[in-house]
Amino acid sequence: MEIEVTPKAFTIGGVNVGESVVIAWCVTAALIVLALVVKIRSRNFTEVPKGLQNLLEFGIEAIQKYAKTEVGGVWEEIAPYCATVACYIFGCCMVEIIGVRAPTTDLSMTLAMGLGTFFWINYMGIRHKGLGGRLMHYVKPIPLIPLVTDIAIPISMACRLYGNLLAGMIVMELIYGAMKYFAVAVPAALSLYFNFFDSAIQAYIFVTLTLCYVSEAIE
Repeated sequence: MEIEVTPKAFTIGGVNVGESVVIAWCVTAALIVLALVVKIRSRNFTEVPKGLQNLLEFGIEAIQKYAKTEVGGVWEEIAPYCATVACYIFGCCMVEIIGVRAPTTDLSMTLAMGLGTFFWINYMGIRHKGLGGRLMHYVKPIPLIPLVTDIAIPISMACRLYGNLLAGMIVMELIYGAMKYFAVAVPAALSLYFNFFDSAIQAYIFVTLTLCYVSEAIE
């Protein structure tokens, strides 16, 4: 049995764009369609929430409350990004249910997400402390050490997310390979954990780290 650590090549018009990129595009498109459906349905929302409205309000209030706890008064600026990245990570992981490799098991994909957080850290730092204040961050207490630390942030976040999700994928492949024709109940139960609970945990950790780094940048 062979387990490929890197995603398969996928070409469009002779250009290799990578399997994970194509799947990520599909996940993005699905999330956009879902957002549009919710937007249309929101016209019928009432003051007393029920059904879908109740679920949406619970999720939005939860992310807003958590962001407010971590970053204080600037929560309104960072909460939408956190909600978006959490939905994206969860969506990318859930595609494994239909037998497709999750884009988040591609290091280049998780690195792009880490760079997104890196952008927000510096954007929020400059926005609330000014360019001079943000630059002073790199010379105190020891010159350049904070710069090295900041550069390590997107790399560490990318590797952590990639490593955890790749490990889950490998474990599932090994179980399916070992059980072969008897791979029914046990793999299904484990798949529920790795594709649902582990995905939610990884999204939560990524959001938590984002909020912690933003909090440090604006303090």
